[in-house]
Amino acid sequence: MKIYYVDAENIGIDFLAGQNISVLDKVFVFSNNESITSECEKRFYIGVTGYPVGKNQADFYMVGHLARLISLLSDKEKGAINFIFCSKDQDLLKALGSQCSLSGIKTFSSYPVATVSYTHLTLPTNREV
Repeated sequence: MKIYYVDAENIGIDFLAGQNISVLDKVFVFSNNESITSECEKRFYIGVTGYPVGKNQADFYMVGHLARLISLLSDKEKGAINFIFCSKDQDLLKALGSQCSLSGIKTFSSYPVATVSYTHLTLPTNREV
């Protein structure tokens, strides 16, 4: 199963049409923009809204959301999930990847491919996602 975390304020959602997303995958789209939220409903994505407006507020919300989700996963589930983080914000990608690493999750990647490095982990190319 894939779980996408999309920083729609940074990257939008149009690129998702080119991804191989199954109806069984979860796509969390972070945006306070009404038109993006409406589009999420049409595509069966989960629109995450309601966080404060301001610099890096969506980023903080994404990291907190991921940490909470990870805390609810069993060890078996952690091994079966592939997280895909979608943003051009390298600091955010690093923070999200760090949460996975700290929790023992070894399968995660980013789109577009991140230029940040993760200790003990190798990010796949877009073709492997």
